[in-house]
Amino acid sequence: MTYEYPPVGGGGGQTALKLSEEFARDGHNVHVLTSHCRGLSHEKTIGRLRVTRMWCMRKKLDRCSIFEMIVYIVVAIFRGQQLIKYQWPDVVLSVFAIPSGVAGFFLATSKSAPHVISLQGGDVPGFLANEIGIYHTICMPLTRYLWRRAASVVANSNGLAQLSCKSVKDVTVKVIPMGVDAVKFRPNDDIENCKNPNDAVECIFVGRLVAQKDPLSLIKCFSLAVKEIGTSIRLNIYGDGILEKKLRQFVVEEGLQRQVIFHGWIDYKRMPEAFRSSDIYLQTSHFEGMSGALMQAMASGLPVILFSCQGQEMIENGVSGIIIESRNIIEYAEKIVLLHSNPQLRSNMGMAARATALTQSWDVIAKRYLDLFYEAHRQ
Repeated sequence: MTYEYPPVGGGGGQTALKLSEEFARDGHNVHVLTSHCRGLSHEKTIGRLRVTRMWCMRKKLDRCSIFEMIVYIVVAIFRGQQLIKYQWPDVVLSVFAIPSGVAGFFLATSKSAPHVISLQGGDVPGFLANEIGIYHTICMPLTRYLWRRAASVVANSNGLAQLSCKSVKDVTVKVIPMGVDAVKFRPNDDIENCKNPNDAVECIFVGRLVAQKDPLSLIKCFSLAVKEIGTSIRLNIYGDGILEKKLRQFVVEEGLQRQVIFHGWIDYKRMPEAFRSSDIYLQTSHFEGMSGALMQAMASGLPVILFSCQGQEMIENGVSGIIIESRNIIEYAEKIVLLHSNPQLRSNMGMAARATALTQSWDVIAKRYLDLFYEAHRQ
């Protein structure tokens, strides 16, 4: 059960897609119940993987309203009850506790199947508290009910697990990190041949332009670095959001129109090349579950600079990236200058980041979920 499944949704949808593909590749029959959006097929089957997209009034690929989530729950429960007349699930995996987990609970309960909930961030009370805290408060009784009755609850980072335990103290939350497609997201093998020493150093940011990601601080840091470096560096921003107008205005005020390029969202298939064309990954989030973009950057062999926040345990400070312990934009800018002026340091950190990412390829992560499913059956 997942209300997001590519091209619908973000990181949680990618988690659902990659796990489903790996389960099917391993010989298991997988049926995904997800949201339909205009232009997408309602049914698609590839080998052992079947995807059913249900009409739930969703209008946009990249965001979902509370009303649309409620419609998804109702439709998914109804469709699930129809399906179990012909299919008996051995396990139900819900990606997101709410809304997916509500429908998953009804389906699992109907056939006494283990229900496993995969937490992604926005479904955890305390995450994005300023933006959706009121909804977490309203849904807290339901959240606790679902978690306590699940065979297992899984978070995609240690930080998210710790946050989860603050809300529901009597539930053990296990950690299985987000995976990454280390085949698609890989370094540019010909980088030494195609990168001219006089070329600008390319920085990249990928994510929604919202307060959680704090892109304004990112551009402020970059602006300070440009004043030190000059025009031999660029920042490519992939994503959109409510802060985009404000960010564009700030870029004009700082005279950075040629150094900061807004690309908007591009097709996921083009993202590996965007990472391969870059030299440094920048992130300024206040908090993350586990950033899929960060994992993709690491798999692409990019050194990263980020402010200290939850969901970054994959970064070894000074080895695979640089972590700024305080939200000090001057120090952040200094690290941009450092990596800009030291290609060998960028290369060393990038190789270390790639090595870390390889330990979290999706086949490894899927195996850990399957072990969890077998354990739930034994219990």
